[in-house]
Amino acid sequence: MAPDLAQSSSRDRAQAAASFEDALLTGRGQLQAGRVVEALQAYHQALSQSPDSIEALNAVAVCYDRLGKFDSSRTYYEMAL
Repeated sequence: MAPDLAQSSSRDRAQAAASFEDALLTGRGQLQAGRVVEALQAYHQALSQSPDSIEALNAVAVCYDRLGKFDSSRTYYEMAL
């Protein structure tokens, strides 16, 4: 791989990781503030960056649980296992 491509790829991975972490932090803050729908949106954004993230899957499940959407919460809890 050419050096420019390697640097670009490394930068892209770092930005994606930061975006994922930012989405998780946003979700946590929204959830703590009681804004469950906004937290759910942030956690779904995190999942778009890292679909297999146990932390994000569990967080989505918690949001659905708090919204009373128990079928959805169960689905996400199971995906997190």
